[in-house]
Amino acid sequence: MSEARIARRYAQAYFELMAEKGLLDRAEEDLKAVVDLAQEVPEFARLLSHRGIPAAEKKGLLRRLFAAQVSPLTLNFLLLLCDRRREALLPAIHRHFGALVLEARGVVEVEVRAAVSLSEEQIQALQASLSRVTGRAVHLRQRLEPGLLGGLVVKVGDRVFDGSIAGRLNRLKEHIKGMRIEELRGDRAG
Repeated sequence: MSEARIARRYAQAYFELMAEKGLLDRAEEDLKAVVDLAQEVPEFARLLSHRGIPAAEKKGLLRRLFAAQVSPLTLNFLLLLCDRRREALLPAIHRHFGALVLEARGVVEVEVRAAVSLSEEQIQALQASLSRVTGRAVHLRQRLEPGLLGGLVVKVGDRVFDGSIAGRLNRLKEHIKGMRIEELRGDRAG
């Protein structure tokens, strides 16, 4: 099973538990605190994902760092990840969990890739347009990707809309590849 599917399953289980207990907001804060620490302190992230460090040591560290900060259910979830050697999946679990929370709140997550940063007005206009199309509130994440040259690539759920210049050039290239030589020369007979 792929790591993405495994992360999705753990996120789903954690989501269901925390939703049942009415602790989704707290769960979001808890996971964010752990993932943020891993991003801010690379040594913590390396230690957490290192396969050579026994689970018992990692669990002790997690207890010392987070017992007073996160809910007992979250701490138990983190300890379970260590027991199952899945602690390196925590960032992916966090992403999937966040998507589940947004979905539960009727919000659709949209990823927008652009060659340059969008202005606040452009972001608001895009959110309003996507909200009308999807019929739901939109949480927009922007990612810079200079290789797109211009335009946007918008991902809504599993659907991708490629309006980038790079995407258009690739489609033109594929179209030209599929043409017969006579069509390229402009010959009418053939």
